[in-house]
Amino acid sequence: MKALLQINDVAFDKLTKENWDNLIIIDGDAGKGKSNLALHLMHDWYARFGKVTDELIEFNCLDGAQFVRGLNKLKRYGMIVYDEAGELSNLRQMNKFNYRITLAYQIIRGRNLYTILILPNVFRLNPYFVLDRARCLIHVKERRKNHCRVSVWDKQRLKKMISLNQSRKVKNYWVTTPLFRDYYMEYKGTLRPAYDKKKEEKLKSITAQLEKELVVIEKTDEMLEALKRSKELIGVTKTAKVFGVNKTTVYNRLKAANGE
Repeated sequence: MKALLQINDVAFDKLTKENWDNLIIIDGDAGKGKSNLALHLMHDWYARFGKVTDELIEFNCLDGAQFVRGLNKLKRYGMIVYDEAGELSNLRQMNKFNYRITLAYQIIRGRNLYTILILPNVFRLNPYFVLDRARCLIHVKERRKNHCRVSVWDKQRLKKMISLNQSRKVKNYWVTTPLFRDYYMEYKGTLRPAYDKKKEEKLKSITAQLEKELVVIEKTDEMLEALKRSKELIGVTKTAKVFGVNKTTVYNRLKAANGE
């Protein structure tokens, strides 16, 4: 963990003395402990400016809306974590993420902020954004019983990694040697209870949204069944009148249901 905290040492000097913005990326498969590492770095960072309190968890963001609100409140030299891993389930979501983070960095540029992005795989990010903005990559490679192991690439090594993988279908972290390797234990500090509560609230929100979507799907299926039965019993014209739509809509919905 000592070597990992030196990332914060460098960032502190650069932000406070050389007018930097700082962005690092933490990536790795689900369940490896990426969020734990972000909590370690966040605690260490804010301890340099005073007491670490659970209110700071506001700047550990679990979706885009939280990230925007956090940016609006963040003061100079503040750190914000953007943990989008749970929302990056497909290419469309990843494209939205790339757009949001690129736009955000155009806005926050020059405010001396420290951003940590957490995502499943650095190669899903826009490569030009990575080359231009990222100061380092921390790849969480392995989670063991009581600790997690990481490999770290600095800006120059990360640039080389991204460039060498541009034409590769199967991306490979190990085309460049990491700057160093380290490990860390589970975070159990001041921010932990507030983080767990925030994560639980987020999971409840996602579950509620899924339930609403399932209700819509069920209602849609029921509607299609009703259309089919009505068409068979009274024909298309009367079915359209009963459902308050035109005949073309009836035909189109039934075709779509049949995969035509």
